[in-house]
Amino acid sequence: IYDYWDGERSSLLETPYFNIKPEEDYPQIVEANKRISRYIPRKINHPKYKNVSLSAALEFLSERDVGDFIIRPSSKGTDHLTITWKFYNDCFQHLDVREGPKNPSELVSKTLYIGDAKFESLEDIVERYIPVSYTHLRAHETGRNLVCRLLLEKKK
Repeated sequence: IYDYWDGERSSLLETPYFNIKPEEDYPQIVEANKRISRYIPRKINHPKYKNVSLSAALEFLSERDVGDFIIRPSSKGTDHLTITWKFYNDCFQHLDVREGPKNPSELVSKTLYIGDAKFESLEDIVERYIPVSYTHLRAHETGRNLVCRLLLEKKK
């Protein structure tokens, strides 16, 4: 994370207020997290749905075009789904989709929420939420202020 407040680039991670260490410093934790399955597989009939973990989703999307996404099970339980969306090279957004009440015979609730926004189906989210968010992101992109670029700099 970098601060451009005074016109100079200075790393916030180099200040005494932050003690953030890269994930690579803890290889045993990284490996353990990769082995643990934190989701319950579900049967959902949607072309973008895949029963994959976070790491598998990131690996899958890393080879895809910017703007592509998958819908996957959430580690928050069976009343949540996660949409993992590639919005820039090596930058991914994970959208928590909360399901409303559903009948036992339904695979997915007829009422879905992303934050306070209400949707009637996964297709409704695919048509209304993702393209609008992507367009909004691109409209506000500047060379200096794009959050993703800052995150990429932090990784290096």
